[in-house]
Amino acid sequence: AEAGLSAACGTACCEQILTSTVGYWDLTTASTRGPMAVNPFYDGQRVSCSAEQCTYSRPRNAVSCSETAASAIAPAAIRDAAGGLGAAVMRGPKCKTDVQADWDHPVANESLSVLNFLENSGGHEAMLFDGVLNQGLFIADDVADLVHPDPP
Repeated sequence: AEAGLSAACGTACCEQILTSTVGYWDLTTASTRGPMAVNPFYDGQRVSCSAEQCTYSRPRNAVSCSETAASAIAPAAIRDAAGGLGAAVMRGPKCKTDVQADWDHPVANESLSVLNFLENSGGHEAMLFDGVLNQGLFIADDVADLVHPDPP
């Protein structure tokens, strides 16, 4: 919290911001490791997490394209540091052909992962979203899974 301190936002201000934040994903290598909470994904998609990292998997798409293997991505998630919404998961493309063929490997550590899209300047780290190979991170398939009825 001290890194965010400024004349305009002292310790109490920063602590209030941190405790009222619902979701916070620090897009860094350190946030890809360790235990994480994830939301359910549907249609054969699976996210399994160990004490080290999370792995995303889904069956091979043989209906709408000619993938050669099921999807397996590891590490596949960024931890929600706020703990409110769950980890942000990289699912890869819906069809791993043509420009997406680098995703089409049967073994998780041979496919692309969140680590391939983290950039480091030597002082700062960030994630690259190019709209082609990395189309985004997902916290749920359906936002309704995240919305709760009126609080008690």
